[in-house]
Amino acid sequence: MPYVDQASRSRREPIVDAAAQSLPRDVTAGELNYLFTRLALEFVRRRGVSACGGRRPCPTAGGPAAAAAARSSSSAWSRRGVTRPVRGCGGAP
Repeated sequence: MPYVDQASRSRREPIVDAAAQSLPRDVTAGELNYLFTRLALEFVRRRGVSACGGRRPCPTAGGPAAAAAARSSSSAWSRRGVTRPVRGCGGAP
């Protein structure tokens, strides 16, 4: 993720590692979605839904920024090929 500098990554890694270690092995996609959503909602709560004086949506406010991060994350998964069907798994050719 080139848009996150190494210093920021280093500061966040312990948080991500602790969260990853706490996931049960049988976590479902729905539960993972719930976790992503809870994190995004906390981000929005802390940052505000739409600042900019209330006159218009602000792209740096929590709501638009969280939505943009979700879209970007989805695109990153696609670029890395993680979302491509795997042969012999789930009906892939």
